[in-house]
Amino acid sequence: ETLGVVALSVAQRDTILNKLEFMRTEHPELEAFCKESKEDPFFVKNLENVQGDERDVIFISVGYGKDAGGYMSQNFGPVSSEGGERRLNVLFTRARKQCRVFASIRYSDIRLDAIRHAGPRVLRRFLKYAETGEMDVPIINGGSMDSPFEEDVARTLERHGHGVEPQVGSAGFKIDLAVRDPDDAGRFLLAIECDGARYHSSSWARERDRLRQTVLEQKGWTFHRIWSTDWFHNRDAELRKLLDAIERARANRFSERTPAPVTPPTPVVRVERTAKPPEPARPAYRQADFEITRACVVELHEASTATLSPHVARIVAVEGPVHIDEVARRMSRLWGYKRCGRRIQEAVQRAVEVALHEGQVRWADDGGRRFLESPDGSPAVVRDRGGASLTLRKPDMLPPSEIEAAIREVVERNVGISVEDCAVEVARLFGIKSTSADLRAHLDAHAKRMAQRGSLAMHDGHLRLA
Repeated sequence: ETLGVVALSVAQRDTILNKLEFMRTEHPELEAFCKESKEDPFFVKNLENVQGDERDVIFISVGYGKDAGGYMSQNFGPVSSEGGERRLNVLFTRARKQCRVFASIRYSDIRLDAIRHAGPRVLRRFLKYAETGEMDVPIINGGSMDSPFEEDVARTLERHGHGVEPQVGSAGFKIDLAVRDPDDAGRFLLAIECDGARYHSSSWARERDRLRQTVLEQKGWTFHRIWSTDWFHNRDAELRKLLDAIERARANRFSERTPAPVTPPTPVVRVERTAKPPEPARPAYRQADFEITRACVVELHEASTATLSPHVARIVAVEGPVHIDEVARRMSRLWGYKRCGRRIQEAVQRAVEVALHEGQVRWADDGGRRFLESPDGSPAVVRDRGGASLTLRKPDMLPPSEIEAAIREVVERNVGISVEDCAVEVARLFGIKSTSADLRAHLDAHAKRMAQRGSLAMHDGHLRLA
């Protein structure tokens, strides 16, 4: 067979060439095979240089992997740049008979939430094909949920610590809610269908749904169906069924039958794998939840500061450092209200001033008099907000002390990291799935301030420990 090797970076190509030189001296038969006088000589090239070359078999060296601590950067060199998908499409069509892929990662190690250009997404899809024979990769569409019923189910699951994505596309269909695998961020454990009785009143709708579910199950999805009437009339029982279904799917993840690969006319691929080490446990953000003892006739905005200030201190003791606006929202919820209006905010502000004066709470050292903490001033701990309320994941609600602790952790773990990549990794520590432009700008500003203060060093656009 005529053979060629393509590496995804110049450094990989050079390493392979150096090794090949030693092999040719040790094995004389290789020298004749590698002679350039042949019509289709053996070659070793990097991704950018394999344009018109075709060989019977192409060896593809992925070469990107995890460090000793299990961390994997989401930078894939030329593949990550704009137009990287075109280079990959050229590479994947260079083999006349088959491709052999060498990689120490699985397709799920390439995170969709960290992808800006199409190249890594194409590489992820190709590696999935290498592992399973399936071309389908679930796509997070970023669409909104279809009904308050779906929103309620998603919020309930998030409160129980499960990551949920709405409107996930797979095989041309959309799945109402998909539950993430906590042990493998690139995979989903369960597809949840949230059904209303009116939608399923016709036999045509039921038949269409059965066909859709069959197709998706063939793609490896496990389904759990919830009826809105059951959920609202017997919520606890339905929630137990749902949590049990998630645990069963998690337990069966490694024993489930991999979908039979289709026999392709082109690339047959083989992938080496390394086990994914477990990530260190991170404390979840706890929201204060206790009974308010008060006279039923007293509205929150009419209560005295002497009544409110102990509740402020109690909220801060559980959630501090916490934004003063979040303290007002929590107080409003504990009082039984659905919203936090101006009068409530003013009442809580007065109670906060009393609590500060009496030493029950103090301002966190952020220079802005926005975040409150307990007087003991415990060291900052980065808390996972994935299961907390949506407001707690807003950039302005993240305490500066936790942001800086997260940045230091990411920089130390990576030795050196770009400001942009650092923002993505910090968001993950907080349990925030998607990194919005506002969040990136907020985290970037903190990292640059730390560099200006000298607690971090900036070198060639990369953050390092000082």
